[in-house]
Amino acid sequence: PPDNRFIRLIKSPDGHLEEAVRIDPNYARAYADLVFIYEIEIIHEWNVLPDPIGRMERAGKRAIELDPMDSISHAAMGDFYYFSNQPELFETQLDRALELNPNDSETLVWSGMRLGTMMGRERMDKSAGMVLRGMRLNPNHPRYFYFSLAQVLFNQARFEEALTAIKKTGANDDNQWQFYWLAVINAELGNVEEAEAARIRFLELYPDFSSKGAMKDFVIHESFWDLYHGAAEKAGLPIEEGDASALVQ
Repeated sequence: PPDNRFIRLIKSPDGHLEEAVRIDPNYARAYADLVFIYEIEIIHEWNVLPDPIGRMERAGKRAIELDPMDSISHAAMGDFYYFSNQPELFETQLDRALELNPNDSETLVWSGMRLGTMMGRERMDKSAGMVLRGMRLNPNHPRYFYFSLAQVLFNQARFEEALTAIKKTGANDDNQWQFYWLAVINAELGNVEEAEAARIRFLELYPDFSSKGAMKDFVIHESFWDLYHGAAEKAGLPIEEGDASALVQ
């Protein structure tokens, strides 16, 4: 299958994939790809329909039922366990996906980053190793791999390296998470003007952001809460839930 999974999915809207499984209800990979599409709905709040978590679970289970030897199906089911905050099951599915395909750069990079983020500092060595291995296996990897690398480096408080990584994601004025990372990393480094510019653009794109909400939505382990909340506070981002639009100046 193509390596650049998320680019491929962006070109295949969920309506087309749902039509594919309607035509062929035994098409395992289409069900796995639906999991990733529903995940993108959660991350970016694009085209959100009711119950994306439930749709992830149903599609992931169906994919594995149809093809239990497909590594991508196990990686997709792992993403469901990540967003439903079931860390042990997430790691089990991740290990199974990599047992079936140890050279899957997408799974190594994305799920490797999530392993450390979800399970805490004790998993950071494994997390960082997976991300770096995935990037080495695909030396012409897409720029969005640098988001995973930046988050791993941020988790390790390696802020200069994290800033270098996030700048390599490429300019995208509509990607709110690029501006989030630019805001918090620059704030940690004392780059006041850069942090402020990124903060303003981030809150324009995501006016309802709160650090506590993000910790829940993105399953950040409690061992990182002080780091994330402290960086958000330094960047001028709201900690508590509520409308942050008043902070945009």
